[in-house]
Amino acid sequence: MRCAVPITAILLALGCTDPETTPIDPVPPDLGSGVPMDQGLMPAMDDGGASDLDMAQSADSGQPDGSTGEIRVGYRESTLTYTPRGAQEERTLSVSLWYPTQDERGEFTAYQSIFVRDDVMGDAQPALAENAPLLIFSHGRCGFSQYSFFLTEHFARAGWLVAAADHTGDVLGIDCTERGTAAIYEHRPQDISAVIDFFGTLPEEDPLSGAASDKIGVVGHSFGGYTGLVVAGAQFAVDQLQETCNPEGDSAICDDINAAAPRLREGFYDSRIKALVAIAPGDYRVLREGIAAIEIPTLLMTASSDLNNPDEVDGDPIWSQLDGQADRRVRFDQAGHFSFTSICLITGPRGVNNGCSEETIPPEDLHPVINAYVEAFLNAHVLGDEGGRPLIDGETTLRDEVTVVLPESGR
Repeated sequence: MRCAVPITAILLALGCTDPETTPIDPVPPDLGSGVPMDQGLMPAMDDGGASDLDMAQSADSGQPDGSTGEIRVGYRESTLTYTPRGAQEERTLSVSLWYPTQDERGEFTAYQSIFVRDDVMGDAQPALAENAPLLIFSHGRCGFSQYSFFLTEHFARAGWLVAAADHTGDVLGIDCTERGTAAIYEHRPQDISAVIDFFGTLPEEDPLSGAASDKIGVVGHSFGGYTGLVVAGAQFAVDQLQETCNPEGDSAICDDINAAAPRLREGFYDSRIKALVAIAPGDYRVLREGIAAIEIPTLLMTASSDLNNPDEVDGDPIWSQLDGQADRRVRFDQAGHFSFTSICLITGPRGVNNGCSEETIPPEDLHPVINAYVEAFLNAHVLGDEGGRPLIDGETTLRDEVTVVLPESGR
């Protein structure tokens, strides 16, 4: 496991992503010992039938055929090294891996050596079906691979192999700044491809060797949403960037724009990815009309109270460029930027005023809803399972605060 990081450093790093957010108060002492679980939190049913959340679950979600044991979450960490295009040196990533297991016991698991997960089985034996789907998650600016564990753990229980890298140079810590570096714009999407490649390099004796299939979906939050858009085929607005960038510009990509221009024009599309979920993505100004180059099904998730990437700056213009008939937008009222992470479960209402407050939907109520929409979309476009179609087509809903927008219903 990784070295311990002071909890204050984690909270400060996550708070620095938006200069207008309220400073984070110290975490109450009783939150240091564990993190509330979100599993099993379903909306109440009044008819005794299947809930809409159940509709989003695939009957054939990749769990081992004929298994009768309880499916739990297995977890381990690894590393990979590769050389990005345009880089002179190798780049090493820490990778978090989640997968289904039937083991009843496992090694102690604490994300970042702090966030204890009692129900996650460290180094457990995988119970993956043959040809299991692969989900790649990309964290946000100054974040870390496990910070949306409500989602990554959920997909492991549903039979998916889940992988998330710490994007080196853009990971939580005192030295991580809001502006970042120009190189990270190029490295992040290549990190996703490197994680996919990673599964083909595992030795035969590795329990996960051969587990990953060509059924691949990507989910990214915030700057991870930008990362997903690029690896899904979005093109950079290179001409506009070269015209508007200046040495005093507020975007790190401007620092090296002329030298990077040939690589940005080529892009970082990975054809192995079947579907994308971009959650509260930013950096529209870097891509602009180039987002329309995405051809794979894309689900855009946005929050009405997002202080980091507001609708008028990123959400609305990104949606205006997504032109595929399979594309969907799911808008959440009474939600903020961090509603899509597990951070609020740690900071509580004393945390950032951007999804962790009494004015927004409590995480324990919202997270199962987020999981249901993401799973329904990926099941449809990665697994070919249409069981959740009424949900992603807006024919049924899980909460009044959630709106599904289809391409033909306006942008």
